[in-house]
Amino acid sequence: MSRKPSRKPRRTPRTETTPPAKATPAPSSSSSEARAAAATYDADDEGQVEAQKRKADRIRERELADLRAVLATAEGRRLVWRYLTRCGVFKTSMTGSSQTFFLEGQRNVGLWLLADINAADPAAYVQMLAESREAEGAEG
Repeated sequence: MSRKPSRKPRRTPRTETTPPAKATPAPSSSSSEARAAAATYDADDEGQVEAQKRKADRIRERELADLRAVLATAEGRRLVWRYLTRCGVFKTSMTGSSQTFFLEGQRNVGLWLLADINAADPAAYVQMLAESREAEGAEG
């Protein structure tokens, strides 16, 4: 039985090129162009960096406040607990097949939600656990 010799892939020679210089727009009286120029983010500008950080902090705090509002109700806690359970947070996702990858994706979403719960209201997790055990006892 004869084997074919392996062929190495052909490589394209690299050429050194310099990227073209970016053209800076000329000042214009158009307000849309002015807004576009103002919307450009400059990571070297400490003021812009701080403004972006404050904005990200406000968004994150709003997300956690939303979650706290959901966790403040029994219905919200049941819903969140159902999602944590459905995502497979409390069980292994190893199947020995490619289904593991899918299950790990679901589990990752559940772990993300669990991390947000612990950031928003750590006591809510303990409360959900106790309520789920009470519900299992009442059903069983």
